[in-house]
Amino acid sequence: MSQNRTLRASKPREKVLAYKINSLYQPTVKRLKPQKKYLKTNMRKYTYLIIFVLIIQFLPIYSYGQSTPQQSKEDKKKAEQEQKAQEKQAKEDKKQQEKKAKEDAKTAKNSAPAFIEKSYDRFTDRTTIGFLTPTSKQNILEGIKLDLGVAVAYKGTVAPNNDRDTGASIILTYRLDGASQVRDKSLILLVDNTPIDFGQLKTATSSTRRFNARVTFTDVTLYAEVPLQTLRNLSNAQTIEGRFSGVEFQISPKFIPTVREFFKP
Repeated sequence: MSQNRTLRASKPREKVLAYKINSLYQPTVKRLKPQKKYLKTNMRKYTYLIIFVLIIQFLPIYSYGQSTPQQSKEDKKKAEQEQKAQEKQAKEDKKQQEKKAKEDAKTAKNSAPAFIEKSYDRFTDRTTIGFLTPTSKQNILEGIKLDLGVAVAYKGTVAPNNDRDTGASIILTYRLDGASQVRDKSLILLVDNTPIDFGQLKTATSSTRRFNARVTFTDVTLYAEVPLQTLRNLSNAQTIEGRFSGVEFQISPKFIPTVREFFKP
């Protein structure tokens, strides 16, 4: 009987102990459960926040890449206009380059030395070297056609080393319409704004040619003997202008380079 009582009494004690243990464990479980729920809630919030930030970051790029049909048309039209403008500018640049190349070629051609004629007379044992270049007065309908040049002459076939044995001359030829003659044959050259007066030129040759009953030309060649140093001054000049018989003219771009050929070593 006593043992049964003891056993019966032990059962309530076990229940009490179990209750105490449970009472100690339950608060911990209760405390842990809200923490897990809090963490889950915060993780969701952070996930939504990260997604929201990413959307904000990439939305402008996506929007920039996307365009409405109206914007696409305008962009295409603008691109075509820019391309046309570039092509037009390229054509203009090409034209300018071609024009400049032609002008440079023309300038180089005009500034190249003219043809220098050299002849030797066996009967007089004399060598003559000379050239003629056109002036700005080339239209006979305007009154006169002028050509200007120089000539040097020396005895023998070898050029002497001193100026005394070399003769130099300024040559001027003109053509007039008709059989009239020029009375005033004075020539003045303005060399770098410094006038050189050659006085009245002498007549070397004169001829009148009749092409038909109405057309007659008179060709005259004039000259003035000058020191060789005068030709050197002309070769070193930058600008030369002239006036013959009251008619002003511009020399050819070939004149000065050709005179320089006389003094090349």
